[in-house]
Amino acid sequence: MKLLAIYLAMLSLLLLQSLQAQNTQVQKEVEKTIQSLVEYSVDKNLDKSMSFWSDSDDFTYIADGKQLNFTELKQVYSDYFQNREQVKIISQSYTVHAINQYNAICVWEGTEKVKMKDQDETVVNWIATLIMENKKGGWVIIHGHTSHF
Repeated sequence: MKLLAIYLAMLSLLLLQSLQAQNTQVQKEVEKTIQSLVEYSVDKNLDKSMSFWSDSDDFTYIADGKQLNFTELKQVYSDYFQNREQVKIISQSYTVHAINQYNAICVWEGTEKVKMKDQDETVVNWIATLIMENKKGGWVIIHGHTSHF
């Protein structure tokens, strides 16, 4: 009986180590995905930026209380890119919680200076909660909420 308890304890430790390693890997992959999304957004690359969002019928994104589907979000990005003259990322942080190797929640906070056409430069702060899924070897956002303040 004592040998069985030792065996189960060792098995539990190995499982915990495996889960922690998986969580660390998911965190790194999701953070890299968000960093790439930011890079393409700064470069005003609409197609590459949108490749990180799920183009599925059940996709929903809520920004400042407005619900958007994929097509509507793409139009918002397009309008933003066309009217933005300059952007400077001041700060960003990510907190990633792996649900399993294929799903994660990412809380993304940031501050940037944005200059839009015919407007003064302004500082924009945001917080986003993103539900992400690893599809075909890449992470995409399948649902999200963002608030600007």
